[in-house]
Amino acid sequence: MIKILVSKLTPEGINVPGEEPSEFLGLENDDNICSVGSIYYELMMQLVNNGILVTGQLDVALTCRCAKCMEENEFHIENNAICHFYEKPNKNEIDLTDDIREDILIALPQRFLCSNSCKGLCFRCGENLNTRRCSCGEANRQGDVWQKLNQLEFKDQYFYKN
Repeated sequence: MIKILVSKLTPEGINVPGEEPSEFLGLENDDNICSVGSIYYELMMQLVNNGILVTGQLDVALTCRCAKCMEENEFHIENNAICHFYEKPNKNEIDLTDDIREDILIALPQRFLCSNSCKGLCFRCGENLNTRRCSCGEANRQGDVWQKLNQLEFKDQYFYKN
């Protein structure tokens, strides 16, 4: 939990470095993310116009499964543009946990790739095409799949006429 005490803040601000366990992200049940390291952050918190401005950066290391080849790879999520403003806090303590969690989750890609040139798996034999050619000769058969589409014949009854 990342919490700040309002009474300790000054207009000059305070620097708050820290580390949090990854459990607060709630990613334990994600099949594509194998493990999450600790979340490291460095935040500057200061009183500004009757509110609290929180700026800073965070870093977290993830071990994730590539969406194409299914190999595990390490990814780093870095956000150097953390910025939150809490207007007129009426509590002595502000919990930043949900906002920091959201910053991290928004930075996650929709799917993880080990590289932009990942060839993935052969859909017939399952061979990782990044490490070796498959034994089923799928490269020679790929044209056949599209050839079948070219052979389709459409009749007028399938199209809407005005």
